[in-house]
Amino acid sequence: MRRILKLHRSLKDPISPVTHHFEFITFDTQLHPKLWLELNNKIFISHPDQGNWAMADLENRMSEPWFDPQGFFLCVINEKIVGFCWTKTVSYTHLRAHET
Repeated sequence: MRRILKLHRSLKDPISPVTHHFEFITFDTQLHPKLWLELNNKIFISHPDQGNWAMADLENRMSEPWFDPQGFFLCVINEKIVGFCWTKTVSYTHLRAHET
């Protein structure tokens, strides 16, 4: 069974700064697909839905109306992707169009 966790926090509470050596950038559809795919498949090696993606799987997601590379965050150290957070924002207009 797949378990989904919802993470959230107050947007009003201050965020304490944390010292780190990471750089946070957004996904570049020309530069990052292959590197991201390698990391994704490594991280999710034992996950049946996520761990065996091919480039076509990523390209299919990038062609979806909800895909926004500005919401696809990469954590980088020395130009190597070491983590990511892929947000998905769906507009109510988009949802309603598919409900009918």
